[in-house]
Amino acid sequence: GKRDAVTAAKLKAEGQLSGVSDLILLKRNKYYGALLIETKTKTGRQSDSQKDWQSKITQDGYKYVVVRSVEEFVNEVYRYLNDKE
Repeated sequence: GKRDAVTAAKLKAEGQLSGVSDLILLKRNKYYGALLIETKTKTGRQSDSQKDWQSKITQDGYKYVVVRSVEEFVNEVYRYLNDKE
């Protein structure tokens, strides 16, 4: 989310990376090493750093999804946990 300069500096000093997914399910399934979920509003857009993160993480064999509702979130997690591609 949006942060003031002081908070952003503290988070960076603690090792937070820009663009990392909102939620990460660290469980391997039949197809992927983990599920990474970015949450957005109906009209929300990914930042450039989020797009860069998505590109890197999917090359490493992880599933990355953008969800825009609770229903989408539940569906993606259900499909992932039940080895649906």
